[in-house]
Amino acid sequence: MASTAMKWAQWEPTIRDMVAAIRSRAHSRESQHPLIGTIRGPFAAGKTMVIPPWVYNNLKDSRIDAKVVHVSTQLETAVLIKGEGKEGDSLSGTIPIKRESYGEFLNTLRAGLTNVRTDTPPGHRQSTWLNPQVLPPNIVIFVEEDSSLSAQFCLLLVELIGWADTLTQSHGRSISVSIFVIGQQFVLQGVKIPRKCGQVHGRRVLQPDAALGSSRMATHLQDLGETPHRIAVICFPPWSRVIGLEDICTTRYQVDELTHSEDLAVFNAVDGPSGPPTLQLICLPYEFRAPVQIGGFDRAFILVSPHVQQTILDGRTGHLADGSFHIFPEQEMEQASWANRFTCPSSSVTVFRDRTRPWNARDAERRVLVGDGQLAGFLAALSNLDFRSSPAGKYAMDVFIVDRTTRRDRLRQLNQMGICRVSDKLEFCSDYGLSGTTRSAFYDLLPMFDYDPRLALFVALPCSDLAVINVKIQLAAMIKIGVRKLIQLRMPADIDHKQFHANLVRRYCSGYTARHASLGSLWALLAIWK
Repeated sequence: MASTAMKWAQWEPTIRDMVAAIRSRAHSRESQHPLIGTIRGPFAAGKTMVIPPWVYNNLKDSRIDAKVVHVSTQLETAVLIKGEGKEGDSLSGTIPIKRESYGEFLNTLRAGLTNVRTDTPPGHRQSTWLNPQVLPPNIVIFVEEDSSLSAQFCLLLVELIGWADTLTQSHGRSISVSIFVIGQQFVLQGVKIPRKCGQVHGRRVLQPDAALGSSRMATHLQDLGETPHRIAVICFPPWSRVIGLEDICTTRYQVDELTHSEDLAVFNAVDGPSGPPTLQLICLPYEFRAPVQIGGFDRAFILVSPHVQQTILDGRTGHLADGSFHIFPEQEMEQASWANRFTCPSSSVTVFRDRTRPWNARDAERRVLVGDGQLAGFLAALSNLDFRSSPAGKYAMDVFIVDRTTRRDRLRQLNQMGICRVSDKLEFCSDYGLSGTTRSAFYDLLPMFDYDPRLALFVALPCSDLAVINVKIQLAAMIKIGVRKLIQLRMPADIDHKQFHANLVRRYCSGYTARHASLGSLWALLAIWK
């Protein structure tokens, strides 16, 4: 991985142009609309680690009073905060940059938008660091692009643009807002045109391999002989490809989507520069992102996924379904870019990727969540008055959703579910489909269930029996996670499945749901759990 100085040299022209634009706006006496820009670059090129702090330092050297905010995933935000020390304010604390996750900043924006509206009574204003009365005259916000275009990320952009527009209109020349989206492609452009993934610069040796490295890598390890090496193997799904290496490995780590920043110590080499070769296996999910530098290894291997598992919208039935797809070029490059994070020589990093895909899958356009598995949840969230009253809210469907037929079908589905009222012109009506308390619970639960309106509504609907409420929550949680991820039973091929299920219910199912265990695997799992 390149040093900080080398990364600064790479991004110096971009940083200087940004600072010049912000400085010009800071010295202007005219009322200005928000400045919205994009920062594009290869994966793992230092954008997150270099650009925000260097922009802050340049503004500080220019004596420009500015609040610099960085918004990213929950894990990435936690890693950056931990690396800086305790969090502080840009004016009074030791940490210059305010960092928040997508969800945290979305809640902050909602409170901030309420405060800047002229029709909000003083008693209804909420306490937030985004209050215009305590903000400096210049606000610079960096937003890390979510390449999967999740509903939460798209809603964040809608709320952010609406807040910035309202703030600049209400405060005129007193506050200047600059927003920069950091990523490889700008999402607002990438939604409506095919996203072509260009060559990603990085230090790696590409090894096409139908077996995806599992056998070839074992040969590499044997060739190392008795020379002491510290070896790292990063494996993306399927993780079963590294099972054969477990007998010779030193440690194996499995990282999931709920990883905490403390767990990222797995990217440090095992202690001991001498002795027999040490092998560290690190299993990562499909789109794992973390601003880490991997040092202490002499050799590294990366196994790229041949397929991706994704929840999609079944066009035939209109329901959500789990599917397996050939990995898209952009996702393949994103996984391969982990080679850039190693400090060992480039010739010591090998990436194995699948080159056996059919020709019609090699240039496939990536499925984005907001137009597929999270489309209904995104539309349901937009039906909330908080988004409908946003200046950017009424344009959100046209920006993020291209297929009008799919949009129409999902809106009608939400209308039939009673979540919102939709006019003949496919616009939200002024009245809600849900009552007050149910409506509030539904919108609060929607992000918890990854913007699946069915599960959010299932839990939000009122119920007088506490036991039934608990069962609803537990069932919804299991459906969200997936039964196959919660339990796996190994059964011989010649077993009597009915008898096995009956024995399972009799021996392990208990509690108040045991009598329903015979109704299906979901109820049986709930009975085993309780």
